[in-house]
Amino acid sequence: MTSEMWRLMVANSCHEQIKLILKLFLDPRVIPYERQYLMGKRVWTCETFSKSGRIDLDEISSMLAGLWGVYRIRVLVNGFLFQYSGSSVSMDGWSCRWLTHRDTIALGSEEIVRRRQSASTEVLFIHFLCSLPGAVWSIHEVARFPLLHFPPKVVWLLKHFIHLFESVLMVFEGNLDGNYKCEFPGHSRRARWDGRGTELLAKALSPADAPEISHEGANRALAMSQCCSKVTFNNQEETNQWKQIYEILRDVFQATKSNYLSAFDCINTIKIAESRYGIVLQNSHKLRLKLRSCYRVVLKKHDVPPGDAHDGRLHQLYPLLVVLKQQLEENGWVSKKPIDGFYQISRRRFSFDWEQISKKTQAIAKESKREFYTPERCCATWRELFSKGRTILGRLLLFESNWEKFTSESPSSESIPRLMSFRMRIGCSED
Repeated sequence: MTSEMWRLMVANSCHEQIKLILKLFLDPRVIPYERQYLMGKRVWTCETFSKSGRIDLDEISSMLAGLWGVYRIRVLVNGFLFQYSGSSVSMDGWSCRWLTHRDTIALGSEEIVRRRQSASTEVLFIHFLCSLPGAVWSIHEVARFPLLHFPPKVVWLLKHFIHLFESVLMVFEGNLDGNYKCEFPGHSRRARWDGRGTELLAKALSPADAPEISHEGANRALAMSQCCSKVTFNNQEETNQWKQIYEILRDVFQATKSNYLSAFDCINTIKIAESRYGIVLQNSHKLRLKLRSCYRVVLKKHDVPPGDAHDGRLHQLYPLLVVLKQQLEENGWVSKKPIDGFYQISRRRFSFDWEQISKKTQAIAKESKREFYTPERCCATWRELFSKGRTILGRLLLFESNWEKFTSESPSSESIPRLMSFRMRIGCSED
């Protein structure tokens, strides 16, 4: 256990504090009653948690993506069920952690074994199980928490409480691997000790009337024995490099006024860092997280609330939406007034001059992003958002207070962040 977690547990060991922590963990906004009911059953079978909170990794909603939380991974291998508890306190939300799991599993069992033999801390035992031939795995949401940026003390507390909750879940559900012995000599002494002690710890801490588990555990260390991740620098040279990258990100904000650093902007930052300062960076998920963390510092300096990938998408759509709205209104293809809170696009057949749309959009867009607004891409975006069977995003853009925001071809420095940080209603239904 880390010294920070030890001090936190000692400080909250009195009865009143424990009741407050339980109140937090059992709040239905954290764990819905449906999941609490399943956890409280007298008997657990292999099917008890099979459908609860299951996540479709191909269709993760933007609201669900931008959270912190605790999840479980279930994998069925040759008739044996394994269960793993995990958590995410990444500033990009827990969906990034889920997708990282999927990408790692896609490497295949041979590559995963090779990386584990090299003592890679990013490749886990559960990844190996999920990569085996015939394995069927899924990710399930257990508890959700808000993603916080500040104040720092509250962020620190919430991160440690999430790790505490994850540890409690490991013990309560029996997800610790009591049979674990160090497989690879590259693992640290602490990892070997954790592995040998998990079975005894689970027996000592488990409730006396806890249901018998019907699965094998796949966790090999308690979450509270691991430090919360921090962005650190290894030496003075690296510190100076990130100061230079900070300058680049400040220029990116001045140029885009976006409250989210998109994947395109990350790649552009990497290219500028190499050409301007000779800093060679390898584009990876971990680096993008660090760049976005640094970009949030830039946003804070300008008093701009940080956004997420959803906001980045809206920022990219903005120039095209301005032009499309202008064309729709000039030709009478959209209702002059909202109907039941939404503007309505005409259902009769009409067509755009996509060459002209593309030129007008590129004239509004920043020079570095004009490649996003070719005639083909503009047409594809229109079909995606507004044609028959349009997406929920396209429907919500037509909501009265949202549609009326797209009024200026050259928004001021202050209006872009406010425009892109608005939260659209999600309760409306499709046509």
